[in-house]
Amino acid sequence: MICNFCNKESLEHVYTPINSGIDLEIYICKNCGLVQSTYDIRAYETSNLPTTGEFKNLICDAAYSEVRVGKQQMVKYVKQAFDNLNIEFKESPKILDMKSARGDFALFALDYFNIKSIDCIEEDDYITTTYNNNPRINIHQEKYYTLQDKDYDLIYSCHTLEHYQNPSKYLTWIRDHLTDNGMFYIDVPNIENIDHNYNIDEFFYDKHLFYYDFETLKNYILNLGFELIYYNVTPQNIGILFKKLNVRGSYIKNQYSNNKQLIGSYKNNIKQNRDKISKVGKKLNKIFKPNEINVIFGCGRPLDAFITYGKLDLSNFEFLIDDFLSKITNKLYNLDLINSNKLIKVDKVLMLIKHPTQELINKFPGNPEIIYLSDLLTNE
Repeated sequence: MICNFCNKESLEHVYTPINSGIDLEIYICKNCGLVQSTYDIRAYETSNLPTTGEFKNLICDAAYSEVRVGKQQMVKYVKQAFDNLNIEFKESPKILDMKSARGDFALFALDYFNIKSIDCIEEDDYITTTYNNNPRINIHQEKYYTLQDKDYDLIYSCHTLEHYQNPSKYLTWIRDHLTDNGMFYIDVPNIENIDHNYNIDEFFYDKHLFYYDFETLKNYILNLGFELIYYNVTPQNIGILFKKLNVRGSYIKNQYSNNKQLIGSYKNNIKQNRDKISKVGKKLNKIFKPNEINVIFGCGRPLDAFITYGKLDLSNFEFLIDDFLSKITNKLYNLDLINSNKLIKVDKVLMLIKHPTQELINKFPGNPEIIYLSDLLTNE
C-alpha cells in the first residue's frame, strides 16, 4: 500500500469504522501523516451510482445515506475570505465550481464576482434541478478530468476532495487548469472535529475516502506550486485560499503522531458514548413528556444514533428543526421538519448540535428548557 500524497509504502492500520457497507478500513501514513482508507472497490462503485435524490433516512454508522446538504453551510466562509482580502480579479474572471451540488456557491459567485457566467461540474441530475435552467450557469455532467480546454482564474472545491479515490491527481489537475496567479479555494471536513468527548455518530463513513488535517493538506498543496493567501479553520471545517505560483515549495511537517493519537482517542470515546446512549435514551423518554411542546434541534446523524442505540421515543416530540435538512424535505421520521426561522414557543428542546452557538440558542422565543448533547454524555 502506497500513500497517495508522499508515495511511500508506510501505511499503518489504525481503525475499522462501525458497520461500513464497503469494508472501509482507516490507515495513516507514517511518513507524512495523511489519513486514508482502503475499501471494497466493487461495493464502493455500486454505492456511488447516480441516485434519484430521494431522502429516506440518516445513518449514524459508516454506511452512507444520500443527504448532501453540507455545501450549503460553507459559502459564508469563502465570502468571508474574499471580504477580508479585498481581492480584485480582472474583468469577468473565469470561475469553476468543482462539485456544484445544489448550486449554492455558483449562484453566490455570479453576483459577488459580477460575472456573466460560471462553469460547474456536477454529475447528478437530480441535485441541479433548481438551477440547471439558469442561462448563466454551465453545468458539465462528465468527470472533471475530461475538461481539458479551459483555464480558470478561480477554482472552488468545497467538500469534494475527501470523496476522490486519487486526490493527488485531482489537485494536480486543478493546478494545471489555473491561470498564472489564479486562485484556488478548497474546503474539506476537519479530522480534528473528532477531538471532543461527544462522538456518537461515525466520523469515518463510506463516501469519505481521505481525511485531512490543516498542516498535511496545506503543505501538500504548497509543494505543488501554490502560495497560501488565507485560511479559516473551525472545529468542523478547513478552508484555505491559495494562489498559483510557478515555483514549487518544499514544506514538510509530519502529522503522524498527532493524527494517530487523535484517532486512538476517538475510538475509545465513540465506544464509551455508544455504551452510554441506551441509558441516556431511557432518561430522555422520561424527561420529554407527550403533553408538552417538545422539539429536537439538529436532525443529522446524532439523532439517528439516539433512535438506533438509545431507543429515543419520537412520539414525545412535536416537530424537528434543522436549517439545512429542511431545505430538502419537510418530513423526517414521520415528524414535521422546519427551519429555525419558523420557531414558536416550546417547552423543552433536545439540542443535538455538538457545538451550538448562542445565536442558535437565542432563536427560541420565551425561555424553554434546553437539554444539551454535551451534558447528556458528560453527566452519564
